[in-house]
Amino acid sequence: MSQLVELKRGVAEVIVTSLMEVYPKEAVGLIFGSKTPSGYQCDVSIPLQEAERDVFGVSWGLLYQERVKKAIFYTLGYKFLGIYHSHTDAPATLSKEDISLLRERNYPLCLVGEISNVGYKRPYWSEANLGIQGNIQNFKVIINAFTTNANGIEQAKVKFPFMIVYNILAEKFGISFYNIINLPDNELQKVQYSFQKMDYHLGRAENEYRQQKITYALKNIERILERELKK
Repeated sequence: MSQLVELKRGVAEVIVTSLMEVYPKEAVGLIFGSKTPSGYQCDVSIPLQEAERDVFGVSWGLLYQERVKKAIFYTLGYKFLGIYHSHTDAPATLSKEDISLLRERNYPLCLVGEISNVGYKRPYWSEANLGIQGNIQNFKVIINAFTTNANGIEQAKVKFPFMIVYNILAEKFGISFYNIINLPDNELQKVQYSFQKMDYHLGRAENEYRQQKITYALKNIERILERELKK
């Protein structure tokens, strides 16, 4: 059975933004979080700004990697899990160079993001085999996860609970999370608070109480958006 890699709210979004920022060059960053009984929980993703990039590859120094690792450990307390990087207009699979790097540096986790400028305008997220796929600002992004263990390197199952919320927003309002920043500050704070409530309950053991909390938070967001869109 494949290991499970859960991306908490903010992790996938930072990765996607990082990929879009440097396109058509490749992006790279670090992943932080914790080990779970079923795999990994990813809580923070940080782009590596000092990386040397081109269309066909990316490289970075261990000095900068260690600086970021220590900064996250001492400020947020999360463990270093591994890296993410992009493949521009190429499949989100491990290349020979990727495999060699994972083995050489002993990274437990590697997320690979495929990005291409052929996405649909409607910002939906969906499962794509073991990974996830999203459409953001006309970019198509696929994120796959790979883990290393005693048996070698294997593809893991990516879980992104918050994509349910994004899809509901897209279906009902035709917008993505990136459009929500145009809300007035006081309404934006209310939406972000509701997001935090849903993020807490999403991905945990499902029960009636958690579902009620998620539904209530989502209705609050819908009321705010409906009110603002009428202005």
